[in-house]
Amino acid sequence: MHEPGSQFLNKKYNDLHASKEVTKAVDDWKKRGKAELPSQTDKNKKIQLFLDRLEKIFDITDRIKLEARTQRLKQNLYELFTIKEADIPDRYYEHQKEILKQQGYGNVEITEKLRYLMAQDIIAEQQHSLDTWIDYLVLQNDAKYPTWFRYYVIRNVLNLCPYNKKDKSFKKRTTHTVAVFPDIDYEALAYVYDEVSHAMTEEGKVEPPHDKDTKGEKDEWWKILKKMNFGELYAYSIEHVTPSSQEEREQTTGEWVKYDQGSDSLLLVKTLQGKGTGWCTAGQETAKKHLQFGDFYVYHTRDKKGKNTIPRIAIRMENGRIAEIRGVDPDQEIEPSLLEIAIEKARPLPGYNEFRKKSHDMQLLTDIETKSSLNEKLTLSELKFLYEIDYKIEGFSGKKDPRIKEIVKKRNQKEDYARIYSCNINQVATEDDKITDETIVFIGVLSRISTEKWINFPKNLKVVVGSADFHDSKVPNYGNLETVTGDFIRGTATPKNINVDVLVTYK
Repeated sequence: MHEPGSQFLNKKYNDLHASKEVTKAVDDWKKRGKAELPSQTDKNKKIQLFLDRLEKIFDITDRIKLEARTQRLKQNLYELFTIKEADIPDRYYEHQKEILKQQGYGNVEITEKLRYLMAQDIIAEQQHSLDTWIDYLVLQNDAKYPTWFRYYVIRNVLNLCPYNKKDKSFKKRTTHTVAVFPDIDYEALAYVYDEVSHAMTEEGKVEPPHDKDTKGEKDEWWKILKKMNFGELYAYSIEHVTPSSQEEREQTTGEWVKYDQGSDSLLLVKTLQGKGTGWCTAGQETAKKHLQFGDFYVYHTRDKKGKNTIPRIAIRMENGRIAEIRGVDPDQEIEPSLLEIAIEKARPLPGYNEFRKKSHDMQLLTDIETKSSLNEKLTLSELKFLYEIDYKIEGFSGKKDPRIKEIVKKRNQKEDYARIYSCNINQVATEDDKITDETIVFIGVLSRISTEKWINFPKNLKVVVGSADFHDSKVPNYGNLETVTGDFIRGTATPKNINVDVLVTYK
């Protein structure tokens, strides 16, 4: 009997069995001298071998290897699915020119350098939005989704534009699409998985659902479900995830409810579904798997009737230890007003030490946010923390807290970096053509257009806050450069002892 997942993919993509990646998996199987080789017509078996190969590559416990493999996957997907500079339509630049004019900047000339900088911003934003999906489904997979579903989701997301709230749909991407990839809604995705897996038979076929409340809704959902069009399924699910009101979000008084390991997952699901938490545990299948591995705690606050029904914090246990702490802020971060409540509950639980740094970082970030709103001066250590000089700020979601960007955006970055690196403000540059031998810190994109003109590397430049492109540069070395916070595209010189976010080497 074939796995339903491989049969589902075979029915959905009738050419998948003959694809390069599936053929590679079959060839590897043959090289290992395995018995029962799939026949020429056994498409399901070939696809299952491909899924098995993906599991062998990515479902591993070695974190360092997994991160390295995930990064290689990202680079391959960037190359195939993010826009190339040459494909950005001229009308995009003309549109940006018009926006600048409307903002009072006059008739701005879109120079070659400005086009390059705009293009790099577009590419970086697309890569970042794609990273969110790959990190969640490959690097983390907290929802315990099976490989066939993760493949199905990623394959479809790569071809979708952001969600159009007016049309309630996702448009298809083209090679000229400048928009980012869709946002990820964890709860809506769990809803899609629930519905697809429940409707799928052992043969990978799709049968009509029987649990919709009204005939109209049942018929509407069945029309979408039987097509197995991910974009339509995801759009429908997003529309049926209802967030709690702002009034309800202002409440902090509530109670913790514990759902014991092995208990009925439906009790947990009923308290989460339709509340707009964004948690994957709102999906029945995911909740079942989570309770299979450990207890689950939910903090509920009061609704408009004064009852504790609004889920705000979740603590998931796995093998007797804390596995996740989640809130309902963007990226499932914990709301600042509920941070103390979350920490107080988590502190006595096994595994809290692994979350201690995250607790510290979130508390300190909240303090800095408060001081910034009151226009109070930050200490040097607070500045170093905010700009992540010594280490990255970690939140409970595993993603970059959006508050960091909001706080930094309102600050004088030149003054801040001058304080951090004990230099004069005139030694901090924000335009790459203004970099001199006296410059210590550069904030922005160090473009290829500028670096290709350099004969020698600026004598005192130590830090680039952004990306640096030396692909066409002939500088013999990188001088005293210590840190590049974004991508570092190397040239002919070999970088030594430079702390970079991502090192890119073109052959």
